[in-house]
Amino acid sequence: MKKQVVLTPEEEACLQKKPPAWRNWLILAIAVLVYVVSTQLSIPGLDRKGTLALGYVIAVIILFLFEVFPIAVISILAVVVAGPLGLVPEAEAFANFAVGPGFFVFGVLMIAIAFTSTGFGKRTSLYVSGLLGSKPKNVLLSYMLGTGLVSSILADIPTAFIFGALAVELLKKNGCMPGCSNFGKSVMIGIPIAATVGGLGTPAGGALNVMTISMLANLCDIQVSFLQWTIICFPFATIMLFICWFILCKVFPPEIDNVEGLDDIAEQKKELGPMSIQEKKYLFIFAIMLVLWLTSSIHGLSLWIIAVVGAAFLFMPGIDILNWRQMGDQVSCEVPYLIWGTNVVAYILSANGTAAWIADNTLGALAGSSTILILVIAVFLGVYGHYIIPGATALLAVLIPIMVMTAPVLDISPMLLVMCISLAAHVTTLLPFADPVSMATYNHDYWTIPDMVKYSLIYGTVWIPISVAYLLIFHAIGLVA
Repeated sequence: MKKQVVLTPEEEACLQKKPPAWRNWLILAIAVLVYVVSTQLSIPGLDRKGTLALGYVIAVIILFLFEVFPIAVISILAVVVAGPLGLVPEAEAFANFAVGPGFFVFGVLMIAIAFTSTGFGKRTSLYVSGLLGSKPKNVLLSYMLGTGLVSSILADIPTAFIFGALAVELLKKNGCMPGCSNFGKSVMIGIPIAATVGGLGTPAGGALNVMTISMLANLCDIQVSFLQWTIICFPFATIMLFICWFILCKVFPPEIDNVEGLDDIAEQKKELGPMSIQEKKYLFIFAIMLVLWLTSSIHGLSLWIIAVVGAAFLFMPGIDILNWRQMGDQVSCEVPYLIWGTNVVAYILSANGTAAWIADNTLGALAGSSTILILVIAVFLGVYGHYIIPGATALLAVLIPIMVMTAPVLDISPMLLVMCISLAAHVTTLLPFADPVSMATYNHDYWTIPDMVKYSLIYGTVWIPISVAYLLIFHAIGLVA
C-alpha cells in the first residue's frame, strides 16, 4: 500500500504555479527552429560557422531563460552538442566546460552552508543589527552594511536569507504591516540589494566575479588576482551601498521615528553565549582560506584550488562541520553548471568570429568617439541588458566577448570595458523574479515587484555615471590596465 503524500498549502500553491507541459515542448521547438533557420541564413560579414554559432547561442539562451530543462541539464547539453554541430572540436568544447570558476563557486557554496549551520551566521547578523542606533534610517544602514560585508566574502543568497529572517521579526515587533509599511519595504528591499552590491566586493562574493576573472584570462590573457579585484571593487561596493541606502530613504521614507525591539536582540546575543567549538573551527579554516586568496599572487595557488580544498576540510573527521549525507537540498550544483555552460557559449561566440561580428556592427560604430561616451554606453548595456537577457551570467557570457573584440577597434583597454560590464551586471534587481537574491525577502510580503523595479530603475541609472567615473580613476592609476 502506497503511503499518501500530504502537501502543505505552500507546496500545493507552488505546484499550481507550474507551467503546463506543452509550454516547455513549445519553447524547445522554438529553440530548435532558431538553430535550423540559422543553417539556411547568409549574413553579410559572417561565414557559415559564425552564423551557426549565432543560432546556437540564441537557442541556448532561450532554453536558459525559460528553464525548459534544469539549468545543469541545459549546461551539459550546451557542451555535448557543440561538437556534433560542428561549432568547435569536441575536445575544445569540453576543455572550456570544466573551468575553475565553477569549482570555486562550488567551494564557496560549501563555505556558505557551514556559515549558517555552525550558527556563526546568526551570531554575525545579531551583532550587526542595531549597531548604529535605533533611528529607522540607521537601523536600515546597519542591516545593509552588515549584509553587504558578509556577502562580499560569502555567497549572497544565504546572507540575504539570514538577515531577512532576523529583520522580519524586528518589523513585526514595530507593527510594520506587510505591503503598507515604508520602513518594512526599505529594509526588505535593502537587504537583497546590499547582498547583491556587496557581493562584488571580492571574488568570493559571487559567481559573476570569478566568471569575469576567468574570461579576462581566457579571452585576452589578463590575470586579475583576488587582491587586485578586492582593491578595485570593495571601495566601489561600499560607495554604492551608501548611495543605495540614501536612495531607499528617499523613495521609502520611514513612517516610524524610533525602532523598538533592539533590546530583544541584545538578549538574544547574550543567550548565544561564547563561540562554540564548531564556530571556532569554521572561522579558523575560513581565515586561512582568506589569507591564501589574498596572497595568491605570491604562492601561485588558484582561487578555485583554495576554495575546494578549504571546503573539503569542513568534512574531515575531527572537524565534522559538514556532513554530505545530511546536507540534502542545501547543496545546489546549478550555479557551477551555469558558469560552465555559459563559458562554453562565450568560447563558441569568440572562436567562430561571431563576437567580433557583433562588436563591429554595434559598439564598433563608436570608433573615434570619446572614451567616456563609449563607457557610458557599455555600462548602460550591462545594466539594462537584463531586460533582454535576464540571467546575469548569460548576459556576461554574451557581452564580455563582444567587449574584448571591440576594445582594439575603440582603442580602449579590454579590462576597462569588461569591468564596466561586470559591475553593471550586478544590478540584477531590475528583474527581481529572475534573481534568487532579490526573491530572498519577497515571501515576507513587504514589497511588490513594482516596488523593487521602481527603486532599481533609480539606482541602476545612478550606477552608470558613478561606475564610469570610478573605473576611469582606477584606470588612470594603473589598476584597471
